[in-house]
Amino acid sequence: MSSLGKDGRGCHRTYLDTGYYYEQLQRYIALFGRSRLHVVLYEDLVNSPETTTTDIFAFLGLDPACAPKIDYSPLNRSAPGMLEHVDAALETWLIDHYRPHNEALETLLGRSLAAWSKPFRRVAGAL
Repeated sequence: MSSLGKDGRGCHRTYLDTGYYYEQLQRYIALFGRSRLHVVLYEDLVNSPETTTTDIFAFLGLDPACAPKIDYSPLNRSAPGMLEHVDAALETWLIDHYRPHNEALETLLGRSLAAWSKPFRRVAGAL
């Protein structure tokens, strides 16, 4: 962390940059328009896979009746103890760092992302 500036960027592109979803989506919107973009959140896919897939199929103009035929069993899982290297200070820093980016994303998507501002160890479906 000491090699990163206040904005979370170092001399090279960081893993932090990949979490700036609002900025990434803005580039796609500029190229294709908002109406041609369907954003799917991971937690929606985990919590309601069939509904989320039905929505994706409908957006793409595909037959949504196929969604119930898909096997939604997880194919991979995070290794136990994966978050043990993330201490409370780092977790707080990450939440604070991403907060303005996530607030912009909330506005763009028109939905709350309040769970993204809570400690992820306690968020339902956390790794």
